[in-house]
Amino acid sequence: MGIEKDFKPLVDEINSYKKKIFNFNEDEHDFIPAQHDPKEEGYYITIRCGLSGIYQMLNEWKNNQWAINLTDDSYTIAYDRKKVKLKNI
Repeated sequence: MGIEKDFKPLVDEINSYKKKIFNFNEDEHDFIPAQHDPKEEGYYITIRCGLSGIYQMLNEWKNNQWAINLTDDSYTIAYDRKKVKLKNI
């Protein structure tokens, strides 16, 4: 029991840096982690992570892959389960 008490300040300090940046299913979108592929081809709002940061953009799911591969070495980490119907196509 003494060892746990000795490490408590360190564990508390480490845990103080933990912060949720984004919660799935808790905003106006219904994002799904990208480990689960979309069931249908189409355009989706995606969250991407790369050298320029974490950002949201439209991407197309086609032929079992995301169509947009950007030069910032980003990749899709989540997508909105609702497809986007583009008005100008």
